[in-house]
Amino acid sequence: MKWRHFGVMIGVALVVLTSCSTVGHPGSPTMSTVAGSTASQPVNDSDPSASSSSGSRVTTDLPELATVTVDAAATDVQDSAGGSVTAILRSLEADGDVLTVSFAIQWDNAAQDDGAMAVPASLGLSLRDIMVIDPVSLTGYRPFCTQGSYHGDGPDQVECLNSMLVSPNTSWASDYAFPNHGLIEGFVQLPVPEGRPATVNLTLGSPFPMFNDSAVSYQ
Repeated sequence: MKWRHFGVMIGVALVVLTSCSTVGHPGSPTMSTVAGSTASQPVNDSDPSASSSSGSRVTTDLPELATVTVDAAATDVQDSAGGSVTAILRSLEADGDVLTVSFAIQWDNAAQDDGAMAVPASLGLSLRDIMVIDPVSLTGYRPFCTQGSYHGDGPDQVECLNSMLVSPNTSWASDYAFPNHGLIEGFVQLPVPEGRPATVNLTLGSPFPMFNDSAVSYQ
């Protein structure tokens, strides 16, 4: 099985293209930096506009490093399911060369039945854009994929996106739906950033803003 990922150099006026390799994974995955990443605005947990009254969030005993709630958004292929979507960042744990990010997502819409379901596109949700960013080197790291390549042609890129090591994988929108008021636990596996930074910035993709200064736990 081949594991593939890449890193992205993020800058204001200059993007530097470099490449490096990692070890410790089947197939010795390679990482190279490419252009084309955009960052979201930082999360501000004290901002009252970041909360919603459209539903009650499920509470658990699991850790919560940060939480943000945004309105469900429409996309170019799907009308909005309405209500709000909450993302909970639980942990970032590095073991060897693999960084596992644990998170949870909950959709709430008080105007719909408790048994209602919403496909990711109806929430404006896409976890394809998950990325960890080293705030010092400004290098971004995307999830491993088991097929295709981020650097290949169109079909290769689609295969890579569809096989990213993320759950739930919203690339398969027709195969997955979020239950109203249901808390869905998820995870993603990415390469550990070079230099093993103590904190990183993380985006879970649309429609969530960026979680800045997220602490990484190293084994």
